[in-house]
Amino acid sequence: MVNWKCDSPARVAAIGECMIEHREVGTDLKSVPGSARRFSGDTLNTLTYMARLLDRGTAEPFYITALGMDPDSAAMLAAWEEEGINTAFVRRFRDKLPGSYTISTAQDGERQFSYDRDKSAARELFRDDYAESLSNSLKDLDLLYLSGITVAILPPHDREKLLNLLRTLRRAGVIIVYDPNYRAVLWASPAEARDWSGRVYLETDVAMPGFADEKALFDNAAPEQSCKRLADLGITEVIMKNGSSPCLVAAGQDIVRFPVTFQDGVADTTAAGDSFNAGYISSRLCGHDIAASIRAGQTLAGMVIQHHGAIIPRDDTPPLYRIIG
Repeated sequence: MVNWKCDSPARVAAIGECMIEHREVGTDLKSVPGSARRFSGDTLNTLTYMARLLDRGTAEPFYITALGMDPDSAAMLAAWEEEGINTAFVRRFRDKLPGSYTISTAQDGERQFSYDRDKSAARELFRDDYAESLSNSLKDLDLLYLSGITVAILPPHDREKLLNLLRTLRRAGVIIVYDPNYRAVLWASPAEARDWSGRVYLETDVAMPGFADEKALFDNAAPEQSCKRLADLGITEVIMKNGSSPCLVAAGQDIVRFPVTFQDGVADTTAAGDSFNAGYISSRLCGHDIAASIRAGQTLAGMVIQHHGAIIPRDDTPPLYRIIG
């Protein structure tokens, strides 16, 4: 079993990419009367919600990424620090910029994305010997969170550095949590994504995939099949999200189903999975069982999808005790 028990404050980190989010404002995908800009990225979204759920005496969150020296990069750093996120492991490059993307949202809350990340500084995170220095600096973490996007944006030789970092930290007792979060546009082929996701799974303690990604990459016919496959790899906790269908958890030999409470008035499904992950992880770090932690994840995700954009206003984010139920 995963040893979630840790000293307070828990030292947690996420590694990945934050981007400039441009949101098309309109009633459908064809209507673009204006735009709004924010900063977000899947791992940053999860870490931000964790920072909000876990007060500063309970957790110390770190973000590991790379940025440029431009005003947008400076604004990102300021925003993260305002959320209570430690930026000590954020690299800065004079020759790079943050990536950006635009969200177009339909009336049913579903969205389309367009990206501009060719010059993204985060792609260069492991330039030089930075991965090796992180191996030494992060050994006292309690938990490291990453996603398939974290892996996909790196050049292949730097993906190997990431795998080595995960192995080193896991041997040191750091809990490795992975959400494959498959984005086909970031990979040369589904086979490449499948290979790298499989390799990261071998260094994972807690897997938090969406079944749609598992089906696309591994051709599993049912979420139960995906859960069993991942459990057979030695992953101790498998949390299988499946949209509005029941969430499945495999811990040991048992697979347990948790129905999803349907939400009215869905505005935007962006970061639904990211916020679910934050609720679940935060609850587990505070010593709550799997059932309570699933409730926390589902409740927070249900609130997030009633807002536009990935990160909702801080005042609308409830404390952890309110979403555990």
